[in-house]
Formats: sequence, C-alpha cells, structure tokens
Amino acid sequence: MRARQRHRSSDGSLVIVPELRRPSTASDYRADIDGLRGVAILLVLACHIRVPFFSGGYVGVDIFFVISGFLITRQLLRERDGRGRIDVADFYARRIRRLFPALALVVAATLVAGFVLLLPDEQGPLAQSAVMSLLFAANIHFWQAGTGYFDPATVLMPLKHLWTLGVEEQFYVIWPLALSGLAALSRRHNWRDTTALAILLSIIFLSSLALSIALGASRAAFFLIPSRAWELAAGCLLALARPVDAGAARWFGPVGLAAIVAAVATFGPQTPFPSWRALLPVLGGVAIIAAGMTDPRAFVPRLLSTRWLVWLGTISYGWYLLHWPMLAFARILWGGEMHVVRDSALVLLPLALAAAMHRWVETPVRMRRVAGFRSNAATMTSGGVLLGAGLTLGAALWISAAQPSPPGSLLAQYREARRGAARDFPFCDGAAPCEFGAPRGNPALLLWGDSHAAQLSPALDVAGRQAGVRILVRTKGACSPGGSPAGVRAADPRWMACAAFLDRVRNELPLLQRREGVRGVLFAGGWDAAQAGWDRALAADIDLAHRRMLAVVIARDVPLHSKNFLRCAVRRGVAECAEPGARIIGRSAAVDKAIDAIVASRPDVRIWSPIDALCPGHHCPAAIEGRLLYRNQGHLTRAGASRLAPSLLPILPAISEPRGQPEPRSNLSVRHHP
Repeated sequence: MRARQRHRSSDGSLVIVPELRRPSTASDYRADIDGLRGVAILLVLACHIRVPFFSGGYVGVDIFFVISGFLITRQLLRERDGRGRIDVADFYARRIRRLFPALALVVAATLVAGFVLLLPDEQGPLAQSAVMSLLFAANIHFWQAGTGYFDPATVLMPLKHLWTLGVEEQFYVIWPLALSGLAALSRRHNWRDTTALAILLSIIFLSSLALSIALGASRAAFFLIPSRAWELAAGCLLALARPVDAGAARWFGPVGLAAIVAAVATFGPQTPFPSWRALLPVLGGVAIIAAGMTDPRAFVPRLLSTRWLVWLGTISYGWYLLHWPMLAFARILWGGEMHVVRDSALVLLPLALAAAMHRWVETPVRMRRVAGFRSNAATMTSGGVLLGAGLTLGAALWISAAQPSPPGSLLAQYREARRGAARDFPFCDGAAPCEFGAPRGNPALLLWGDSHAAQLSPALDVAGRQAGVRILVRTKGACSPGGSPAGVRAADPRWMACAAFLDRVRNELPLLQRREGVRGVLFAGGWDAAQAGWDRALAADIDLAHRRMLAVVIARDVPLHSKNFLRCAVRRGVAECAEPGARIIGRSAAVDKAIDAIVASRPDVRIWSPIDALCPGHHCPAAIEGRLLYRNQGHLTRAGASRLAPSLLPILPAISEPRGQPEPRSNLSVRHHP
C-alpha cells in the first residue's frame, strides 16, 4: 500500500480514538465500526454519570480494545503485504499525529483548571497523573496509587480515565515491533506468516486471559496491559480471520449486541473485573465486527451505520478525553456529590468541544495540513515539543503544590492535618502497648472502634489523666464495633480482616478485665445506616460487655459535613461556610435513632455526644478561634479533638461504680441539637 493511500485508509485508535477514515475504496471503510465506537462511548459516559441500568457501561472500554486490536492489525498487515515490510517509524508518526495534540491540549487545560480550582494537596496528585499520562503510563500510575477504578475517591481524579490511553499506547509501541520481528523470523525459518502470527496471538490471548482470571479483582488485573492484552489480541485475531458464512453472520450481530447489553445491565462496580467476565463484552464486540465483515447490510451493521452514531464515533476520542475532567471538577466544586441530571447536562459541553477539537485540531494535524506535522521528522519534533511543554507545566504545578502555605493559616493547618492523620490518630489493634491517660494501677476504660474512635484518643488522654482513669485502645480503620466495613462483600479481604479484629477484641475482654482492670467500654464508630444489621450487631456487642459486668458508653459521631465543607472554608472563610446544626443532625438522624433504640431497652447504657463542643451557637464551623477542627468531612484534627476533653470527663468516673448503681444517664448524655 502506498503512503498516500495509507493516509486515507482505516487507522486504529486509542480507547476511544476515531481513527477510522474513509479510504479511496469504499470497501475499506467500515461505518459500522465507527457506529460501534459511538455506542461504546455512550455506554462509558452513561456509566460515569450513573444513568440507571447502565452500571456496567464501563465495558465500552473493552469494546474499544477489541476495535483497536482489529484495526491496527489490519492496517499493519496491509502495509506489510503491500510494501513487503512495516515502516515502524511511519506508524509511530501517525500515532503521534492522531493522539498527541488533542491529549496535550486536554491535559494542559486540566492542569490550568487544577491550579485555579484545587487545593494544594489535590494539585500534587493531579500533576503526577498528568506527567504519567503524557508519558502514556497513566495505567501504571493509578495502579501504584493504591486506589481501584471504582473507589469513591477516584470520581474526584480529573485524569483517571487516561489509564485506558496508557494500555493502548503500550500496545501501539509493542505490536508493530512484534509483527516486524515475527516477519523476519518467518522469512528466516520459512514459516507461513499468517500461521505464525495466529499461533503467537493465540498464545497471548490464552496466557493473558489466564493471568487476568488468576489476578481476580485486583488493581493489577484492571489497569495493567499483561492482564488486558487478551482483549486487544481478540481484535488482532479477528483481523486474520476470513469472513464467516453469511448464514452464521446473520446471527453474529444480534448475539454480539445481546452479549454487550447483558454485560451493561448486569455488571456493576462490585463485579470482579476483568477476569473471565470480560469475555462477554469482548466476544460481543468480536461478533459484531465479524458480522459486518461478511454482510455490511445485515441488521446490526446497518443499525450501527446510522449517521448520528457514526458521527459520535468519529469524535469519540475528544469526547472521551474531555468529559471526565469536566465531571470531576464539577463534583469537586459541588462537594463530591453526583447528580444524574446535572452530570447529563455537563457531558453535552464536552461533546460540543470535542466536535470543535476534531474539526480544528485533530483533523488538520492528522491530514498534515499543519506545518509542524507534514513530515514524519517534523511530527516527531513537534511531538517532542508538546511533550516537553506538557511535562514542564505538570512539573510547575507539582512544585507549586509543594510550596508551604502561610504559617497558621487555615490552608496550612489543613495541609498539615491531611498529611498527619496516621501520626495524630494511629490505629491500635493490640499488637503494641495501646494505652494512655492515668498510669497503671488505676481503673481502665476500653475505647473500641474505627477511625472515628481513634480521633477521640487525645481528648480521652487529657480527660483520663484528670479523672484518674487509664485508657486502653482497640481501633481499626473502617471497622466499626458490631459490624463490618459498609458496602464490602463478605469475601472481600477487608471484611475478613475486620471480622477477625472484632472477634479478637471480643475474646480479649476477659483478659483485659483481669490483667488491665478494664471496667467499662466506650463504643465509637462511623456507623452507616445503609449497612444492614449494624445496629443489631452493635447491640450484641453491648450485651456481651454487660454479661462481663462492664459499664457501657456509646459515643455519637462527630458532625458529618458536606464534602465541599473544608474547601469552602479555606477558600471563602469560616463564617460563610459554617453549616446549620439542623442540617448536621439530619444527616445522622437514622443512626442516632437506632442508637436511641438500643439505649431505650438497656437503661444502664450511657450516651455521649460531641455536638455541643463542636457546634456552638446552633452552627457547626470548620474552625473555632482560628483553629481548624476537621481534616475531612467527618474526621477531626488534633485541635478539634482537644475540644472534646471537657465533655468526655464526666463519663469516666462512672466506670468505677458498681454496675447496678450507674449515674443517671440524663446527666451524661449531651443534647443532640445544637
């Protein structure tokens, strides 16, 4: 194939790269593949904005992997057959022209928006992800970052979606070299090229699929190319195949479409993925493309060739690049909340911008109408310049984010609190001495809970010294007493670790009474009303403590603020962003009601509340007297925790009383309404 013809032929794509261009012969162009891209981008966006019944829309990415494997392999094989070799440098130049200008523009705009809208502790991670994205290693970055694709925190990461670009670009780097090397080996050993290639792809497909299954629902399986290569290999194998029989092809389209619909409707964030489950959308995509190879006039290929779907496919790369940063920034500014109607409107703006970018950026560069991209050498140079500029911008934001804030400012306190959470409130599961307050020989109180309990430690230390009470601690993150982490499946390792911790504390109670003089238990946790059965499990643990003749106090949680609470206070001021106490009470009403029900049937159980100390004057501010109280929407700083010592002091003497003569609960319960 001549170079001039090659520039007009179908080309491959990134996850959502509309590189399929109309060639000089109508038979080369597959409008149905552009339409399939249009379907895939709609599925991904529907998943990202949480449209009902589209929880598995993320499988659109897997469809793009199949499309890319098919188109890139078909293009490379045609070049090899037409010219006798693969011009790897020319292939890389085409990839740069197709992908890099739009990517560099979007990443640069995201960095500028991050500088204006984000706090420094958010700007640093954004800069890191931008640098890795420009180096086509975003998938490796997010794998190492320790957050899964579906973790709640990732909805606030503006460049999270570029992990797909990392997978595809790594494929683009490796695959032409592998094909060229295999062609050379085939000539040397007199192998049939197609047979050798089919064997190689089959080995890649089977070994990568086996690895994906073996890794299970892990970050490595999701983000890294070794466990994703089989999806690309499926498309590559299809490029080698002959068109199927027309009778069979008639069914391929509907069956493939049904497979994708089934995956979209039944998969969700909790589905272990990719593993073998990704076979459903991958084979569905293969079947649809195979149907169009045989009969472009069949029902499904004709449906996918609808003008508007084809148009969406041609601009899908830009739409994909632009939609997630806009959603992420909107959610950051709205306090992390997701709203289908608002987010649906928001994805229309990047659609318009993607159409403009396709017309005035992507197409002129791809068609070599821009001076810096008319030759391969110029393309390589311009790509290097864009890369250097993007890396410089990312490094500048990274350095800026690391600069210290004015001493004593709310921003400085916020950054210090965010960095020092583990230092200020360490968890203690009993493996090391976990005690403070009064010295040994005094009666002891056991603090049992999760991070919401751990943050009470400084205040209990002060109150314990004043009351002559030792404080023993058993805390574990995301592991409230009486329950397991909210929303976590029973087979999840975190659930198993939490269950083991809770059982260990229960079994340890007799020893703590006998050796350490524990006379009471303070239960504290970030209980979630949506977690079924947490109140029954907590009541069972309270009854266990009663059977051990231990006094029991339940701590109500600290105020749960909106997700944008601290950002508002730092940016606009404490007074303007203080939340009404009634709103705070409303957020915890379901949990408080359940706690009240537990206490109603157990008259000797006491309740302690931090509301009065943290919400003076019927409002709950982020700071009091210039001291920041919170490090996030529901956890305190040390300054915030220290305000609780006076209110905790009255509950401590009660643990030394005989269980049958507790101090009246009304004297120990702080009112719930500020």
